[in-house]
Amino acid sequence: EEVLLLQGQAIVKTGQIVGRGDILISGIVYPPEPEFGETVENEPVPEPSFVRARGTIKARTWYEGYGECPRRKETKIMTGKTMEEINLTTPWKEVCIKKAKLSKKSFYKPVDKHWTVNTPLGLWGIYMKQYHEQQKKVQSYTEAQAIEIARESGFNNLRRKIQPGVEISDSHIQVLSSPGDAMVRIKVAIESIEDISMVQPIE
Repeated sequence: EEVLLLQGQAIVKTGQIVGRGDILISGIVYPPEPEFGETVENEPVPEPSFVRARGTIKARTWYEGYGECPRRKETKIMTGKTMEEINLTTPWKEVCIKKAKLSKKSFYKPVDKHWTVNTPLGLWGIYMKQYHEQQKKVQSYTEAQAIEIARESGFNNLRRKIQPGVEISDSHIQVLSSPGDAMVRIKVAIESIEDISMVQPIE
């Protein structure tokens, strides 16, 4: 889109298609070719000069990302209720001090805690298991809602690839899944204008 040469020799010009790794501005500057009739016999051939290439190359670039969203999403949320089970371990046997009353309709996240001490009689310990109650939450989405969530997920993935300050000129999405699929999948593509120049040493 734009070639701003500050020092060196421009290898590309506006409108040209380039790829990653192509030389855009070279630090090897060759002298201009003599015009017809200007050459002098036995005159030494001018040598190229070496400089630090400097400039800005603004180009139109494309990025692709992927996003998905299930039409039916199950999550587990904490209810705040906690059940405790406490057991006492002695050198002779284990004694249940408190039994947790768990419901078969609920889900629980167990957390173990224990304290032990060695005595002349043997090992004593208190073992406590906490059960944090969880509830299953089911969220259903329409196809339009799932596409919007998948689109946002795809754009978030793309933002990790793009440098800050890049100007986005266009974007579009392509739905990859079929209507009625349990998972909505989309491809997100954006078009941007950015400076693609990157300094590399001359090899």
